[in-house]
Amino acid sequence: MTFLNSVKKNRIITITGSAGGREKEKRKDMGKVVLDNSDLVIFTTDDPRFEDPKEIIKEMIANNTGNYEVIVDRTLAINKALALAKENDIVLVAGKGRDNYMAIEDKYVPYCDYDVICKYLGKDNN
Repeated sequence: MTFLNSVKKNRIITITGSAGGREKEKRKDMGKVVLDNSDLVIFTTDDPRFEDPKEIIKEMIANNTGNYEVIVDRTLAINKALALAKENDIVLVAGKGRDNYMAIEDKYVPYCDYDVICKYLGKDNN
């Protein structure tokens, strides 16, 4: 995020979450980093597995301050960030990368951030 702040011309809008079932103790610190280095953070779901995504997000926000909102549905969160973006904003979609699934309980539900972004932009994702 240091690099993004060094090249930004306007705002950094970050979409992020934390995976369930791991690194629970790091969630608050992860939330602080994105809140300290972004103009707006949208906290969302990221492979919750057997945890409640709302509880994961609460842990990321705990005692942190900054400009944020919570949109549990990751597709809606990405679409909102892209809709809010203006010229020279950076939209950082952090976490899932090119994964082609969302890990929910013991299932791998088809999902891809890249596909969501391409669909929003009206582009072919190949």
